[in-house]
Amino acid sequence: APRAARSPPGRATAARPCILSAPCGRRCFSKSRALPLLSGVPPPALATAALEPAMRTINTSAKFRLDTLFLIHSVVAWASGAFAFLLPHVFEAFMVPHTDTEGWHPGGSEKIVHLVVRLYGAIILAQGFITWTARSVGDGAMRKGLVQTYALMFALTFIALLRAQLTGGMLALNWLNVFMFGALSGFYSWFVFVQPPTVYELPGRTTA
Repeated sequence: APRAARSPPGRATAARPCILSAPCGRRCFSKSRALPLLSGVPPPALATAALEPAMRTINTSAKFRLDTLFLIHSVVAWASGAFAFLLPHVFEAFMVPHTDTEGWHPGGSEKIVHLVVRLYGAIILAQGFITWTARSVGDGAMRKGLVQTYALMFALTFIALLRAQLTGGMLALNWLNVFMFGALSGFYSWFVFVQPPTVYELPGRTTA
């Protein structure tokens, strides 16, 4: 058994609670007086309390990064969606050689291609408004579902574009689409797989 420190004659030595033995309620003598000993508080709780402000700051920063991603996504979606809807000829040129010889009103397969591009542009344009609205929605579950949906959607789009590019027949400009959708998939996947659930709350709002 550890021996108690000796005290001067006529002076009683008060027993201090030992941090290592606090959970069991035992009392022992401490030779070091450099650090205050807290009764009934185990070391893990002390470490958690010390790290809590830093973790709160990191979590708040991640929330702002998610809102920033929503903002950038909205702007890109508005620009590319309007571009595809209004100018399908130019949008098509990013992927395959443009063979249209009938101007603004092609027929046959070119007309179908332009129709598909316009429909896709309308979806992208509407997606920008959805993402913009998500920046002010306080429902964490809704924001989480939106992030998970975008991570999956952009991952599948990236795979489809990469496969088309690697199998031939696509222009070099299509690499821009490959990199863009790959980056969007990576950004949203980072929030899905790395960040804690509280990141989906609005900045400045915490779960009780």
